[in-house]
Amino acid sequence: MIGKTYNQKFNNYIKKIRKDIPKKYNQVKLLDYITNSNIRLLISITTRGDGKTYNYLLALIKLALKFTDFKFLLLSRHFTLRDSYEKTLQEIVMEQFKLARGDLYFDKNNQFTIMYIKDIPICLITELKSATDLKYSSTILKNYRLIVYDEFIALKGDYQPEEAQQLRTIFESVNRPSDCKILKTPKILLLGNPVNFDSPLFSYFNLYEILEKQKINTIERHKSVVIERWKNTESLKGLDLNVFGNDNDDDYSYSGEFITNRDLVVNAKEATHYKNQIGIRLSDEQYLVIHFDENKNYYLEITFKKPVNVKYTTILLGLKKGIQFLEDYYYDPIFEDDHNQGKIKYANTYTITQFDRMNTLKQLDYESIIDESMPVKPIIPNALDDEKEIELEQNERLKERLMKEYLFN
Repeated sequence: MIGKTYNQKFNNYIKKIRKDIPKKYNQVKLLDYITNSNIRLLISITTRGDGKTYNYLLALIKLALKFTDFKFLLLSRHFTLRDSYEKTLQEIVMEQFKLARGDLYFDKNNQFTIMYIKDIPICLITELKSATDLKYSSTILKNYRLIVYDEFIALKGDYQPEEAQQLRTIFESVNRPSDCKILKTPKILLLGNPVNFDSPLFSYFNLYEILEKQKINTIERHKSVVIERWKNTESLKGLDLNVFGNDNDDDYSYSGEFITNRDLVVNAKEATHYKNQIGIRLSDEQYLVIHFDENKNYYLEITFKKPVNVKYTTILLGLKKGIQFLEDYYYDPIFEDDHNQGKIKYANTYTITQFDRMNTLKQLDYESIIDESMPVKPIIPNALDDEKEIELEQNERLKERLMKEYLFN
């Protein structure tokens, strides 16, 4: 009962914080799910400029000051952004709180920075690349149980190698026994704009179908995941939206929608016909899955989820008993034409972007791989063929007998 009352106080304070946010800006509604122990992942994908970064960070600072067992971890993609986040937090605090000199300070080391307000630890700032080193600081990280990853969707060239694995490693460092009453188990809050489907986190958490089906301006729960998708038209008023052209319907910054290519993506009904699969181990803990039918028609998928039937590998690390390395003779540039001419189907937009990034995958001879993996069907005698054989043989014998009768009589 004590825990429930504490959670109620926490949730009531979130409502109080929300009253101070102007209606035209992001209302930090995902915070309503923090005390739900069945939720692990919170995702806010909205139009740029709706105030989600500012409002979420401000709300979390207020919560950390009110409930001192609650703290959050602010995650950046690389080291240089740590200073930027420190300045952002400093600006928010100085604008919103009346503090004496020295009340706000930052304690830094090589792996992370901790922000204090009146000697209360509020937020720990770190970056993905420190994931391995942070294992040695788990006694500190375990107290910062809400991991906030802002701008988790980036331009294609900005993603870090092994980004999903690094986030998982940091989560594991946080996921230790803690005195935090609100978060017995850690949660991840992802904030971003619908730039593209290239984020490896979409594949890692298997979010494509969910994101493509969920309508704009909704908040939906999908088991342990809650997703907010929002087009904030109020925040766009007064902005010059035509600097780079007039067609804003396809611009994620204004539409709030992802840019996808449905012509190349197999639909759910079609996918049910491809009942067989072959897995190929790739780098970055990913797999290329060939889904095919009995007529050797196929579509391709790149995923972090290990398929049942892994038969090949493109990396030596994946070479094990029963798994074959794909030698050079499996590749031929001529097969790129099938991809570039739109003849190949893919499981989702992420797979398409990965094929654009890893051009050698377009050169694979997928039909030969399917041929090698298909079981050899035993030859079953055909009863009809047997009857014809017997009839032909009988006819031949009759001819032979008649001929003898004709010749010798």
